[in-house]
Amino acid sequence: KADPTDPNHIAAPMPGKVLEISGEPGQAVDKGDALLTIEAMKMQMLLRAEGAGTVASIPATVGMEIETQDLLLELR
Repeated sequence: KADPTDPNHIAAPMPGKVLEISGEPGQAVDKGDALLTIEAMKMQMLLRAEGAGTVASIPATVGMEIETQDLLLELR
């Protein structure tokens, strides 16, 4: 699970499935850059970077079923 006190943890806002991962480890991102697309109840949600950083790890995989607060991506 993502640490809700760590702003570098990108957490699943709701249960669903990971449709697309836009970043890769080591990639620099700016505020607003697309990181992941998830699907929940036939609706797609694009998760964006809330600040600048570098992708440290991506525990999520495309097609993965996720629960609320699962750690999807970590920035540094």
